[in-house]
Amino acid sequence: TRFIGYYLLDAARRFGAITVAAGGRKSRLDLTGTAAQAAHDAALRWRAWNTHIAARTLPARPWEDFLAQHHAHPATVTVAEARRRFEQQPRVLAMLAHHFDPYELSVYQAGEATYAGLHWRLALIGDALITTDGRLLTPYSDSVADRFRFLNEACAYVRSLPRRAHLCAVAIA
Repeated sequence: TRFIGYYLLDAARRFGAITVAAGGRKSRLDLTGTAAQAAHDAALRWRAWNTHIAARTLPARPWEDFLAQHHAHPATVTVAEARRRFEQQPRVLAMLAHHFDPYELSVYQAGEATYAGLHWRLALIGDALITTDGRLLTPYSDSVADRFRFLNEACAYVRSLPRRAHLCAVAIA
């Protein structure tokens, strides 16, 4: 039931019912609800971005392009210069002005389904996953494609775990 906290870690209650937990037995966690809520929230953010930013500005080059320039010519294009060039684009300036994360630009520009798909996976997995056999799964790089590959692999792993398996979320500050 929603009111019994057995097999849950750091469960938080609201009006007597358990609404949030940092982990627990897989069968007791509402992973589907968590993913659905994260996808819904992300879709709302993307629609606001599309209305206020994308409809009024031209497409911009993502941060990864400018970072690649820095890596190709570190003596002439410093990280600060690459960041300045990235942030002076009109779409990026608009994102900064409206409190959208400009470093997610490539995902925003990929469309609503891509943006929501990334965020529901992040809500379930986060930035890394430690498997039951001690392997650490992480993205190979910061590219969106590598993040999706990692998140898809991690989601498949979590899906394959038995219902009695225990999951735990850990935040590293």
